[in-house]
Amino acid sequence: MTNEKIQYNNGHRHKSKNNNHKIYIGIITTLLLAVGMFIALVIYSNTLQRSFQSEIISSLKESANQSVAILQNKIAGKIDLLMEISDRISTLPIKDYQKTVDGLDDTCARYHFKRMGIILPNGDAYSTDQQFMNLSDRSYFKNAMQGISTISDTLIDRIGGESINVYSTPIYEDNHIVGVLFATYASNDLRNLLAVPTFEGEGYLYLVNREGTCIIDSSHPKSYKNMKNLFDSMLTLDSNNKDEVATLREHLQKGQEGYIKFNNHGYRYMYYAPLGVNDWNVITVISADVLEKKMNQVMYKTYSLSASLLAIFIMTLGYILITQRKNRQIIMDIAYVDPLTGGYSYAKFQKEFPAVLADVTRKAAILNLDIDDFKFINDAFGYREGDNLIRYIWNILSTWVEKDELYAHQSADVFVALVFYDEEEKLRERLDDLCEQLQHYYIRHNNKVRIVPAIGIHEIMNKTQSQDSFIDAARLARKTVKGKMDIFYAFYDEAIKESIYHDKEIEATMQDALNNHEFIVYYQPKYNADTQQIEGAEALVRWQKKDGTLVPPNDFIPLFERNGFITAVDSYVFKSVCRFQRSLMDQGITPVPISVNLSRMHIYDLDFIEKYTTYMEQLQIPISYIQLEITESAISDNQALLLDVLNRLHQLGFLILLDDFGTGYSSMLMLKNLSIDVLKIDKSFVDNIGDHRGNKIIDGIISLSQSLDISITAEGVEQQSQYEYLKMRGCNHIQGYYFAKPMAEAAFKKLL
Repeated sequence: MTNEKIQYNNGHRHKSKNNNHKIYIGIITTLLLAVGMFIALVIYSNTLQRSFQSEIISSLKESANQSVAILQNKIAGKIDLLMEISDRISTLPIKDYQKTVDGLDDTCARYHFKRMGIILPNGDAYSTDQQFMNLSDRSYFKNAMQGISTISDTLIDRIGGESINVYSTPIYEDNHIVGVLFATYASNDLRNLLAVPTFEGEGYLYLVNREGTCIIDSSHPKSYKNMKNLFDSMLTLDSNNKDEVATLREHLQKGQEGYIKFNNHGYRYMYYAPLGVNDWNVITVISADVLEKKMNQVMYKTYSLSASLLAIFIMTLGYILITQRKNRQIIMDIAYVDPLTGGYSYAKFQKEFPAVLADVTRKAAILNLDIDDFKFINDAFGYREGDNLIRYIWNILSTWVEKDELYAHQSADVFVALVFYDEEEKLRERLDDLCEQLQHYYIRHNNKVRIVPAIGIHEIMNKTQSQDSFIDAARLARKTVKGKMDIFYAFYDEAIKESIYHDKEIEATMQDALNNHEFIVYYQPKYNADTQQIEGAEALVRWQKKDGTLVPPNDFIPLFERNGFITAVDSYVFKSVCRFQRSLMDQGITPVPISVNLSRMHIYDLDFIEKYTTYMEQLQIPISYIQLEITESAISDNQALLLDVLNRLHQLGFLILLDDFGTGYSSMLMLKNLSIDVLKIDKSFVDNIGDHRGNKIIDGIISLSQSLDISITAEGVEQQSQYEYLKMRGCNHIQGYYFAKPMAEAAFKKLL
């Protein structure tokens, strides 16, 4: 009995010790898990706070950059306007200053200037509101007399005491500054630009210089009142802002952008970014409460949830692990699925590339593909149609690629593909088939647009190189066929690399060349075939660098057509021709019509029509003195758009010439659809005069044009036999070395 009892007690003590041990282990485990969860919560909270902080700053930066872009465009537009008016004034006698200024009344009203005027070199000013004053002490006058076009800091108007900003630009005569054109702009108008609501009306903006001096203040109720200097206002309101002011002052002095968090009746975020005009900076301010409200809500929910999770941490821990696993899968899907096409993203392509390339023993090549003028398709038909085109390309690629090959949408209209082949000839056959499939696309089921692909191919010889180097090489090859219209793909080689570098060198200097007037207009006369009298000319552009060297047109014209800079050069030539015609009229010389070129880029930017006609109206140039030339390649792009352009130009009275006829890809049937006034036979056909087939082609072109009442001009006529043949067949005008080579402005004026 006694032994049994003792045995029981010992067993009970054993069980109690075991239970206590388990309890201790459970408590310790719970505490460790709790501590672990707490640490995890702290880490998670800090990470979340940093993420929200980054989002806050990103939102501020985006708002500031939008404001910078708006102000830059507004200021640049006003300065460009003054420079154009200055160019016009420089061609007119301006001795009667007040009369010249009175002619600016309409411009002043149209662009909401308070006044416009001319300042003489001694500072005496004549203005549209008949106010006479001396402005020799104004910095904008001094800058303009040094050849600098600018906008002034905020000034007090000497007439009326209003806050103003003044645009100014020099007036040149024979490359000498003879005065200053200025336009006074009420500062309140700039303030209104900055008053665009941001962050649901809680944000506001300032414009200050690098010294913190206020250029434009804010009328927002939470902004500094009567602010003269941003640094002073921040320190006056709260001296604890001194560190933030020091940081802000240093960054503004260095022209840097960034942000600070400071106190102004509560904490606020301030983002500052240089405007790129004078030493001005755009300051964007928003209450920290507004931006951190979402963060605080999330953090509060996080803490509340975490408190509950601590009570049931085991279940919660499992739930979190499962949720994280699902979230990781979602993130993987987001990273590896292209949202527009639904197929591989570029990130997925990069991930799969090494393994796919390593597993295949056949020859491999990287393709880099995009579409010529995709931006203009977006502009002309909308981004929805642009997206449809990208999906169309994706569908073509999906049926074109073979087993084990990779393809992906990289960005915008750019696609990449990894393909395999045994012989280069077979690869070329596949590329021809791809280009053929891509060249048919319909917008809204009835509007056919010619799709011009550009494909660069890099054959992979060394698989150990990085895939970025492969893709870069293919991209360089693609750039060589951009804008060529008849060549759709190119294989990368060292010659392409050198060509790209050459193009980059030209692109690096082209804007400076335009600004420095290195582009020179030459004139090639056009002669009446019957009377041999000069009846017109074609304006040709030449690039003569400051050191006197000439850049051949074939080196820069095709490049400018590809990168879009050709529109700026065309506009430059157009204005130069208009000024030349105006100078002839002023000297009593009767001008002949001069044709200027329109690139195919103009089809997508109808604003050029208003710009051209406005400039001609300003110089009082009759429409008959300017003719417009388009090339056949422009017609082959998009006839529907071009037809609308031609109709508008004809309604204004312009004469339209079709250049390089027969060298493009459209048939003669296009002549019945497009209202062309003059057809220019390309030199390549003229060179074949004397050959039986060549004569037949010339006869056919002339006969067709005559039946459509289209005048004929022959280009590149160099021999008397060519001239006699063309004259006998009824050609209207002759252009070529037989009569005259292209010549500089002075020589052409002498010829007239």
